[in-house]
Amino acid sequence: MVSEIIRWQTPLACMRRAAKQDVTLNGQSIKQGDKVVMWYASGNRDERAFEQDPDQFIIDRKNVRKHLSFGFGVHRCMGNRLAELQLRILWEEILKEG
Repeated sequence: MVSEIIRWQTPLACMRRAAKQDVTLNGQSIKQGDKVVMWYASGNRDERAFEQDPDQFIIDRKNVRKHLSFGFGVHRCMGNRLAELQLRILWEEILKEG
């Protein structure tokens, strides 16, 4: 459930960078120095990565841990496991019977 919450409601909306060199990406020219933005929410709703209706909240979604909410590869957030643990504990406390 926690990973689906993070995928569905991305904690960080976007990241902006400046292009280091001229490049063409999917037919779009990007010049050195142009500002480019990566929208995490868009990547987390990509139907090529999340085949089960990516705009829906599905607790038992397959491959949900492939979300981009904490970045990717060497740029992955070092605190991602702590954030997941905090959410897990929060939901365990909220859902406690008592």
